[in-house]
Amino acid sequence: MNSDHVKTIERVYQLFRTCPDPSARGEDGGWSVKEILGHLVDSVGNNHQRLVRYVPKGTIGYPAYDQEQCVQRAGYRTFDFRQLLALWYHYNQLLLHLIARIPAADLDFGIAIGDKPPVALRQLIQDYFAHMENHERQARRIIAG
Repeated sequence: MNSDHVKTIERVYQLFRTCPDPSARGEDGGWSVKEILGHLVDSVGNNHQRLVRYVPKGTIGYPAYDQEQCVQRAGYRTFDFRQLLALWYHYNQLLLHLIARIPAADLDFGIAIGDKPPVALRQLIQDYFAHMENHERQARRIIAG
């Protein structure tokens, strides 16, 4: 298991766990902290499916998704924040377990998302954590006010 990935999940978890106002929004009027967390739940769910369904020695395609529509449809704004945080945290624990079980030789197999060219599983995993860190910075800015 990659210790940097574990540290990232723990750091992001602590950020959300100690958030004084999950309904707070940035000055740009975008997503609230709670909606950012909901989007991260969508992200872990999508990536779980991609990683559990990859095809060794082949390429599989997945649809792109409309993140704004997903956040709106899920209604994260009105969902219990602590339950959402627990879901995100535990789903990431499962994802870490799954990632650790992928044979090293399979990490170069491709996954195509939407109309983008295929990327190797290893790149998909790195992109997932980079995406999480981008939203971590976004949430920190909102929390800092």
